[in-house]
Order: sequence, then structure tokens, then C-alpha cells
Amino acid sequence: MTVIAIDFDNTLTEDSGNPYKIGGETPNEEMVEYARWLKTEQNEVIIIWTARPWSHAQHIAGLCTMWGVQYNGLMCGKGGADCYIDDKAVNHTNDPDWQEGVTRLSDTYRSRH
Repeated sequence: MTVIAIDFDNTLTEDSGNPYKIGGETPNEEMVEYARWLKTEQNEVIIIWTARPWSHAQHIAGLCTMWGVQYNGLMCGKGGADCYIDDKAVNHTNDPDWQEGVTRLSDTYRSRH
């Protein structure tokens, strides 16, 4: 089992405007379905990760529940930035093979542990 962090705004959601304002979020159906699959079919550990403040945690948890996204944890306050550099990043918006990227990273993790 792999720990997979999934960003909330503009990943689990479509463009939700100001991420520091509650309300108006709509699910990104493709990503929501993929998150469900990761949890139910692959038994992955899912962390919903957001730059939003902890005061939004209950709202985000409610939306995830309403959308049927099961998760193991919620992490708020990762710090706001316009760009993230990460050795384990998968960009779902610019890479048409992003799901394969997640599988490759997960397989690499499993082979090391």
C-alpha cells in the first residue's frame, strides 16, 4: 500500500475560484472517480492535501464525503505557492498519461519496501 496525497483545489475540484473562500466547489469527476478507485480497488492510503487553512477542514471533509471520496487523512496548510517542485509529483492537467505516472511511482515504492 502506498500513501498518495491528492490536492483538493483544481485537482479533486474543478477551478473553484478563490481557494481561501468556502463554497462554489464542484468535483472534478475524473479525479474523484480515480481517487475512489485508488482507495477501493488498490487499497491505497489517501491523504487529501490542501493549502487551505485548517478552518476549512470540516467543509472539505463534508464535500469529500458527499462526493464519495474515501480518505485516510486531511492535511491543511501546506503553504501557498505558484509552483511545487517535488520528486514524487504527477501533474494531472499537463500529462495525458498521469495515471500511469501514479502507477509507476506506486510500483517503485512497493519494490523498495
